[in-house]
Amino acid sequence: MADKHYIDKDDYLDFIENNPDMHATQTNIIAYVLRKYPHRSYIHVVSPMFRVYSPNITLDIICENPDRPWNFEALSATQIITYDFVKAHIDKNWNFNILSSVEFVTWDFVCAYPDKPWSYTSLSKNPNITWDIVRTNPDKPWNYRWLSRNPNITWDIVIANPDIDWDMTSLCANQMSEHPFFQNKEFYK
Repeated sequence: MADKHYIDKDDYLDFIENNPDMHATQTNIIAYVLRKYPHRSYIHVVSPMFRVYSPNITLDIICENPDRPWNFEALSATQIITYDFVKAHIDKNWNFNILSSVEFVTWDFVCAYPDKPWSYTSLSKNPNITWDIVRTNPDKPWNYRWLSRNPNITWDIVIANPDIDWDMTSLCANQMSEHPFFQNKEFYK
């Protein structure tokens, strides 16, 4: 298709087939596609993390082809990864900033792999992180702006912890913003 201006699974698979020793990064694939179609003036990439794996590439395909240079950093941003898959491939080059916010990542999982570069900013907004976890781990670099958006944070927790630098804008975006305090129009002035 010489007139297309987007990257699809055929481009990705073509890249893998013709470049078995190169990592399938967004930059490498875009450069390859631009060389393949030199008349293109632009390339549309669907997402910043280049989610070419889903839905066309499945975990079964990845597991059946372990010798391929899969881009685990990009896989971090897909909907196809699971707890068991990440655990089985924990030694791969995951994007831990993204993984830290994935719903199957629990505090127990983080503690099981303390040597990994977990993002406490992303963990702060992860719904599996509770106030009890934050309170019992004050040595961790929690991001209170993002923690203020965490659905486990309630107005009672905010009131009981006035020493915390809560982010009022983020608290308003928290689902607990239906509390009467946030319904006061004077608050927003």
